[in-house]
Amino acid sequence: MTSHKEPELFAAVLWTLWNRRNNLRLGKPALSLGQVVDFAQDRILERASCSVGFHQPRPHQLSLELGFDNITIEGDSEVLINSLVKGGNSLAHYGHLIADIHMLMARFTLLGLSHVRRHCNNLAHALARRASSTPDLSIWMEEIPPDLNSIYIADLSGLS
Repeated sequence: MTSHKEPELFAAVLWTLWNRRNNLRLGKPALSLGQVVDFAQDRILERASCSVGFHQPRPHQLSLELGFDNITIEGDSEVLINSLVKGGNSLAHYGHLIADIHMLMARFTLLGLSHVRRHCNNLAHALARRASSTPDLSIWMEEIPPDLNSIYIADLSGLS
């Protein structure tokens, strides 16, 4: 299933299987075995996209410096967006990130949160995947990275 080059995926799959077993044991909804690897990969991408937001010039700082104080944050993790909307203390393993994000959100005059399904948000998913594998800071403001242009066009055509 995985090689020695993917210990993070291996650990995420193990955790997902453990969580699935506990949900089944407690009679709670659980992922099918066919969903385990995809779910684990999604958690790795979420973690990568969260950690990217906390390195070097932070996106919220850049937004404020550019004069954007009314923004909408879209994400394809319904769990994360719901956690941000509900507020309060989260007992999830990423609860400290939720608390940090809430402090950052308070700096904006108006901030909206929106869950967007992955199939409607392939460009953001591709950018998060790129960010998780690129150590350098990259800011995309007016032009689409050439290798992502086809994904952008596909997302646009899906809107109509």
